[in-house]
Order: sequence, then structure tokens, then C-alpha cells
Amino acid sequence: MNFDNLPKHAVQSLERVQKRLWKRKGQLGRWTDVAAEIGVSLGSCVRVANGYYPRTPELCQKFGLPILLLSEICPVHGRVCAVRHRRPIIRRWRDLPIEQLRWAIENRKEYTIYEAEAGILLHARR
Repeated sequence: MNFDNLPKHAVQSLERVQKRLWKRKGQLGRWTDVAAEIGVSLGSCVRVANGYYPRTPELCQKFGLPILLLSEICPVHGRVCAVRHRRPIIRRWRDLPIEQLRWAIENRKEYTIYEAEAGILLHARR
């Protein structure tokens, strides 16, 4: 079971639902009977019994689980993160992504020594 993306209250609820499903399966004998009783497909019933947390609000409601809001997937880790990642600070040329570096090199402006010195002086006056 992978509970990385679930809040603690949802994990506890899922464990209770799993116990209830396994107990009901022991009473009825077949997963198809348990699924028909709840009103879900056989696959959904077995997956929830084995630790899958349903993503659709309809299935959560049928199993008696809390409905979780859809969260943004972290591009760094590939899952929902509690931490918001900042964009990297670019301080050097080598920190630029390749496309931006290529554009910067192709569209750069050449400065003469006089223009560079004038720019420094103008910048210093401000």
C-alpha cells in the first residue's frame, strides 16, 4: 500500500473500509457478491480491499471514504508534495536551460570597450 499522497484521516478510513470488505467477503464467500451489495464493479471492490484509494468522488461515497480534492502533481517528484518548489535562481550562463542558452547566444549583442565603459558609468550615475 502506498500512502504517501493520502492524509492521515484518509488512511485510517481506508483501513477501516478494508477490514469491513474482508469481513463481508468472509461472510458472503465471493467478491462479486460484496461488489454487488455495495453497487460497484468487482475490480473496484477488490482494489479497495487491497489498499487502493479510489480517486472518483462517486466511488469514495459508495465505500464511505472521505472525498479528497485533486492536487497538483509535483514536477520534481512525480507525486503530490506538501512542499512548493521554487523555480531555480539563474545566476550563471550554465544554469540556463539549453533552449534559453541557445537563444541568448544567438541573439546576443556585442559591446565595444567604450560602450561597456559608458554603460558602467551611466549605471553608476543612477
